Amino acid sequence: MESVEVCECPGAKKRKLDVEPPTLPVEIWIGIFERLSAWQLLRVRLVCQRWRDIVDGSRGLVAKFTVRFVPQFIDREYQPGHLFPATKVFMKQVKIAAVGCWWAPFGAYLTDITLDECKIMLRNLLTMLRATPNLKYLNLYDASVECHKANPVPDFRLDKLETLCIDSVNREENLEVFRQICPNVKNLKIVTNYTSFHDQLPFLRHVVDFVGVWNSSLEQLETDGVDLMLIELTQLPQWNLKGLILQGVELENVSSLINLCRLNPALEILRVESAISCGPELDEIGQLLPKLTNLMLTFKHRAEIQPTFLTPLAAGLRILKLSAEDSDFQIINFAGLECPHLQSLDLNGIHFDGHRLQTFLAGSPKLRILSLTSCNFCCWRDLFRAIGTCKRLLQHLCISRVTVSQISSDHGFLDYLDEMRHLGLSSCKMSQEMVSTLLRLCPRLEVLHLQAMQLTDAEVVHVLCQKLRHLVRVKIENCAISDQAINSIRQGCVVQQKLEIIEF
Repeated sequence: MESVEVCECPGAKKRKLDVEPPTLPVEIWIGIFERLSAWQLLRVRLVCQRWRDIVDGSRGLVAKFTVRFVPQFIDREYQPGHLFPATKVFMKQVKIAAVGCWWAPFGAYLTDITLDECKIMLRNLLTMLRATPNLKYLNLYDASVECHKANPVPDFRLDKLETLCIDSVNREENLEVFRQICPNVKNLKIVTNYTSFHDQLPFLRHVVDFVGVWNSSLEQLETDGVDLMLIELTQLPQWNLKGLILQGVELENVSSLINLCRLNPALEILRVESAISCGPELDEIGQLLPKLTNLMLTFKHRAEIQPTFLTPLAAGLRILKLSAEDSDFQIINFAGLECPHLQSLDLNGIHFDGHRLQTFLAGSPKLRILSLTSCNFCCWRDLFRAIGTCKRLLQHLCISRVTVSQISSDHGFLDYLDEMRHLGLSSCKMSQEMVSTLLRLCPRLEVLHLQAMQLTDAEVVHVLCQKLRHLVRVKIENCAISDQAINSIRQGCVVQQKLEIIEF
């Protein structure tokens, strides 16, 4: 979704038109405007009053706008300039001391609010929320919400709010307020800022009680992945989750996770960021969750992981992410495992011997997204032969901090990646001939991100400027690149939307 910073609406001055736009039915203009980007729509609003009214009156068009407030202090005198209607607002490091009269008409359009590292009094937050009857999504990420006196009593409800995210919560009083104003929450994220609950059991139970307000109707829950939290959650009745996401550093007792899975047999999404041991007990998860399509697990270190827990899940998985806990490479033995409907694979901190990844990808013929971070291969040939296995549908490839044990000029490319649209390469010691060859084999590439790569070879620049004709966005960040190469790329690289080069 495109976003536009508030107070910086492009082309704010209206111009007198030499020719009036043709008179067409509103439905025709909306159909035309739907094809435009958010930035283009902002300019359309400035052409004439009729076009402005058409854009502002269409929720579908307004939904393209995200107003982004930069770090600042908002007081009683604050008045934003050129504020346009939008359905989404994002505030980063904003201190809100008062809510002016400008907010009410603006808030009436809003469906999504994110306050990221903002500071605000609870009474001012309630003033803001009272003016957003259409709000569906509220995200308080590390936001400081203070109340120096008795909590104000809310006199409204956000009946349309379905997603509530409270990150780094540490005040019971604030939870009580949200309990009153948000009766229909379906997706809840509540993460505390405590690393251990052993001395915080009363607060933990208050958080669990807060979850319990909606647990029978919750569809997705994201919370702390620590043993005490999971044990307390299993005491709540009538679970019916479709998604469970657990944050944290380490989950010592896998049985608490298994018990929560047992209460939610309809789970389709299970993402465990807390490191767990891979043992026979994990096999039970595969038996308990027959509908699982999206799985993420982080493993504690061991010599080799046998992912037998995937066997009963393999036929239904669409998204799979497996990560190692620390910098030591894990070995995962995928032998005999096939995921015929897998569309996205994300591997972090894994070591692959020989053709193990290639063999696994051959059993995943529908793969469209592949991300490899901090992985290790014997040689580049093993990596690129594996990529070639899923060349028919692969659209999105990210390779970051991948290393090889043997340096060889033989990279083993096999064929074009004609469906590739998004490519990211970061901090990989590939030869520049290897990089240029990979780029050549992605002729329909639209998004390219190169970070901390060697780009001094003229061939790489030539491919960027002459061979990739469908680029929409290009970002070259902290790469070893000459001034001459930068100038050549700026002048010769055809990019439809944005070319960004960030030097050291």
